[in-house]
Amino acid sequence: MAWTSLLAGLAMMSTGCLVTSVPDYSDPKQTPPFLVAAAASPNVWEPLEIFKDPNNLEYPSQPFQLAVRSEDAGKKVQFKRFIDYGSGSSPEQPYFTDESAGELPPGHLADGDRTFTKNWTPRNIPTGCHTLTLIASHAFDSSTDCPVDLADSSQLTWQILLCPEAQSCTRACDPGDTMDTPPKCDIFSMCDDLKDWTMTCPATTAASTTVGSP
Repeated sequence: MAWTSLLAGLAMMSTGCLVTSVPDYSDPKQTPPFLVAAAASPNVWEPLEIFKDPNNLEYPSQPFQLAVRSEDAGKKVQFKRFIDYGSGSSPEQPYFTDESAGELPPGHLADGDRTFTKNWTPRNIPTGCHTLTLIASHAFDSSTDCPVDLADSSQLTWQILLCPEAQSCTRACDPGDTMDTPPKCDIFSMCDDLKDWTMTCPATTAASTTVGSP
């Protein structure tokens, strides 16, 4: 009887250790890069005033820092910087100017936030109110500089105030120095035009002109 009970107990223990399903060892599925607004620097919710250097009357370099989360499936995360994104006249160039901002090596969601830092020096940009938009994607189109797939992208935008001198962008209103009605006596009032910028990159672009590599 004791031997029978022992065998029954071992049988119960062995059945409790059976593997009933096969683990999934397939590669993780790629996700769009996600830019974390709360971790961005400068603060994306506050206008950034940039003053000219009083020694050479040029704009100094400004650091921008991002945090990105993504499952990259072996693809690099690439970044492009757009000035006045949305102000263009067509989806082929929905911005004033743009440039490559850099890249991060492939990573995983398990890595958490990954930091990307890049300086920007305002050059050949008119004084006044502008936007700076950083877009992250796994691939950009070489003809439009837009993401190949807009769904595989994320973006953050800063409101930039390029002040005409090494002083504040705001000043007292002198009715004699403007023909505007109501008068636009400071750079902040020029930002009202930004709400009319509605142009965006196309949802998808020609994959044959892709810029992006593992």
